Amino acid sequence: MGYWVIKLCDSYYTILKASDTLSFMNASTTAPDGRSTRWEKHRQEKKEQLLADTIRAIRAHGAGVHMDAIAETAGTSKAVFYRHFNDRAGLWAAVVNRTVEYIYRHLPLTPSPATPLPQLLVDLAGTYLDLVDKDPGVYLFVTTTPDSAIGQGSDPVVTLTALIGERVAQLLREHGFEKRGDIVAQAIVGAIWAVTDRWVATGRQKPKEEIIDTLEELFTPYLNATKLKK
Repeated sequence: MGYWVIKLCDSYYTILKASDTLSFMNASTTAPDGRSTRWEKHRQEKKEQLLADTIRAIRAHGAGVHMDAIAETAGTSKAVFYRHFNDRAGLWAAVVNRTVEYIYRHLPLTPSPATPLPQLLVDLAGTYLDLVDKDPGVYLFVTTTPDSAIGQGSDPVVTLTALIGERVAQLLREHGFEKRGDIVAQAIVGAIWAVTDRWVATGRQKPKEEIIDTLEELFTPYLNATKLKK
């Protein structure tokens, strides 16, 4: 390797030639070898399996499940979880991301253009209630932020309702709500979330149909009031 030596203030400094610098940069950007690629794939697969095991543990033990029970369900040690997720807060954040993606993907947010807005509301509320009813423990786990995670990231409820609200606002604009679409969308999504959250907190005692009917009665007059759209 060639280099220059220069003297500054009685001190000597070694300077790489441009050609050597370029070769060094090229060497540092060499594509990863097969072993590192396989290791990364293995790491991701292991992480996915640990997430699945965590959800199984939540379903079996409830939202307050301890790390010991999660590790036992996975047939491994807590150290393995901490190696992949750093701590319980990291594991919680990963479960949150998975749950938000799952709920959003399964909501009826691509309806036919001919679907009346009140029917869209009914379908959205019904599906959201069904998803939460299927996994109330996971819902409570996700919506209960661990102390160690407070202030470290976005609130899962805010994240999910914002995502759904943006899509509902787009659908409302397609139906003529030009200026008030965002407000109406967040009102609808916020109401669905609030009544569902209360429903879970009170042991899911009320029939889902009663909740859906009440939401429909509340919003249908406004959704059908064409003069309010502009």
